[in-house]
Amino acid sequence: MGSIQTTMIAILVIIAIVLFALGGFILGTIVMKNNSNNDNSKTSELQYDVTKLKASQQGLNEQLLLLQAENERLQTVNKQPVSQTDYPALTFVRDNYKSKCDNIENDIEDLRDDIDDQEDDIDNMEIRIAAETDPVKKAELQTQLDDLEDELDDMNNDLDDLYDDEDRYNC
Repeated sequence: MGSIQTTMIAILVIIAIVLFALGGFILGTIVMKNNSNNDNSKTSELQYDVTKLKASQQGLNEQLLLLQAENERLQTVNKQPVSQTDYPALTFVRDNYKSKCDNIENDIEDLRDDIDDQEDDIDNMEIRIAAETDPVKKAELQTQLDDLEDELDDMNNDLDDLYDDEDRYNC
């Protein structure tokens, strides 16, 4: 809308310049004829033409002022904040974004709880290994402990990934 108004203003300015130049040309032509002929009727025609040109120029200037005022009004309207009722899609995007952040935060909280439980399981397994006297059973428990520690490492890596997601989405 603003570019159309700018184009219209430019066209009106060009028309005003052309009319002004045409008026100057007509005025110059008539003055030259008047100087050579000294005819009073041509002087009155010249005055009539000049009056018409001034009226046309004044009308164009008024149109130009109206377009400039409208352009300023539209620029003021464009600076006003956008409401959610004007653009419901923005509300959807914002809600979807908030939902994504909430999901990430919930996943982090759940994973922290799982990590705490896993650490408790590892502590219990270490106690069981220390208390076990049978070497075969102790080796099995050690294998289970290694598996628990590997799972804990995976959980910590997942937690790091969730923190990265949290940073990426600015949650």
